Amino acid sequence: MVMMPFVGSHIMTCNNECHLSRPERRAGEDWAMPLGTALYAPFDGEALFHEGGAGGWTITITATDPRLDRLTVQLMHLSSGISLDLGDSGPVVEGHIVGRSGGRPGAPGAGNSTGPHLHGHGILNGARIPLTLAIDWATARTPPTALKPEPTTVEDEQMKPLVFKRIEGKPEWCLIAPWIAGPGALEQGYRITTDPAVGLAWERMYERGSGTANNVDRSGYVTVQGEARANRAAWVDTRV
Repeated sequence: MVMMPFVGSHIMTCNNECHLSRPERRAGEDWAMPLGTALYAPFDGEALFHEGGAGGWTITITATDPRLDRLTVQLMHLSSGISLDLGDSGPVVEGHIVGRSGGRPGAPGAGNSTGPHLHGHGILNGARIPLTLAIDWATARTPPTALKPEPTTVEDEQMKPLVFKRIEGKPEWCLIAPWIAGPGALEQGYRITTDPAVGLAWERMYERGSGTANNVDRSGYVTVQGEARANRAAWVDTRV
């Protein structure tokens, strides 16, 4: 199983496009949240707590599941870390509290933060990727066995992510799969991006057969998103 490193509703204040527009052009996402919000290990792994730098107090968690290709998640600007109860490093299991959010300017661990929030990103094969993309990718690689006790070709096909590209107006990519829980109320069953780097990465990662997205016009783009929400809702019902 894989989970986001926090629970509840939190607003993404700076998405990946926002981060890539900065001079350092580093992938990542910022989430506004109250000081001291519990942060959890998103998967089983080895965790390291370290201090200093622009990111302030940071937790680095590297997956131990061989299916995840040493995927790493970093959570930054913390107010406390696993050093409080596990030492500076050690094994963690999914759902273990590994730290608390911080980011209040000038507070210990805040680094260059301008307000209370969590910064998160993944590292896969040496490349930084947005936190939500890292979690989506890990979820796809480790589907809960309880949801698929008797896998069939139909079920496997339903779980396969698809990438659609809107070709009218500014290009926009849509990653669709029933296991995607989007950051917003509407983005359930899919995630969107206007960042070509992310869109092309989705094409390479998920459209293994062709390496290209399914091109659609505006009407088709809206239709596939509606179908994705319906498929997500139906899939969630199977988990109850």
